[in-house]
Amino acid sequence: MGLSIGRMPPARPLQDDDLFEIVQGGSNHKFTGKQLRQAIVAMERIKTVAGVGPDESGDIPLNLGELAGGVRSVAGKKPDAKGDVPLAAADLGLAGLVKKVANKVPDAAGNVPLTTADLGLTGLVKKVAGKVPDAAGNVPLTAADLGLAGLVRKVANKVPDAAGNVPLTAADLGLTGLVKKVAGKVPDVAGNVPLTAADLGLAATEATAWTNATIISSVVLKSGGQGGATDPSNTLHAPPARFRRVGRQLQVDGCIYCVAPIRSPTLAFKLPAGFIPKWGCHVSVAYTLPLTSQVGTAVIQVETSGNVSLPDYVPHKANLYINFSIELD
Repeated sequence: MGLSIGRMPPARPLQDDDLFEIVQGGSNHKFTGKQLRQAIVAMERIKTVAGVGPDESGDIPLNLGELAGGVRSVAGKKPDAKGDVPLAAADLGLAGLVKKVANKVPDAAGNVPLTTADLGLTGLVKKVAGKVPDAAGNVPLTAADLGLAGLVRKVANKVPDAAGNVPLTAADLGLTGLVKKVAGKVPDVAGNVPLTAADLGLAATEATAWTNATIISSVVLKSGGQGGATDPSNTLHAPPARFRRVGRQLQVDGCIYCVAPIRSPTLAFKLPAGFIPKWGCHVSVAYTLPLTSQVGTAVIQVETSGNVSLPDYVPHKANLYINFSIELD
């Protein structure tokens, strides 16, 4: 029987999804085509590190002992097992640069804790007005300490109080008595002069002389008392109607006798310029009938034209007594 050997399959490029199993040291290791290609490339690129070559996975296991010697020492100190070199300020020559501040040496961290006393800031002011500074360096002072109290000895014969104030009155300053009298009145203890309108002459204005009214409607009216007579010796008679001005006030009085009964508005007399009020008004007046002793009232109208008239009914033979005052403005 003959032995037939077939032909080997032709070689082909390594594919990423090819699978391989390698037995090494009793362990099975599986790789893909991609992983195998990466391992081959890594093994060709890195041969050894510190005399150690890559293992099957391409890693190079190293320990710190194999790396020691890169840094030999820093400030006379060698690296520890981790490669670190722990240093202190003294190792770098930083300690000892400042020996003392205000006679104090630096602490382990190189700091020099100081107080104001260490820097000589307290004690710069020994005394102010005989007082020494307190622990904080302050000097509490009063006006007396600075010599301000007592600068004013007296004002108007009064001495300052404990606070240095001099309480004064108008009398202390001589302000009272400067005005001796106002309208015949002397100042009171406070220096005031209480005055009234009369004191200033405002209430006692000069009055004009009386002027007898000229009766206009003489057919029905007569100036004076009963029958028009004005004989003062006869008590039945009254003075004639008259008027005057007192300051800004119009005064009217006297009597008008009604010769005939008044049944419609009748003009009695007319006021001249300077005696005419700014506003018209109506004034109620009394009348009497001497023969019968009848008493009644009537109205007199004063107009801004100066007319003084009787708008109401007044009986025959009545004495109309007019006595009123009105403001001119």
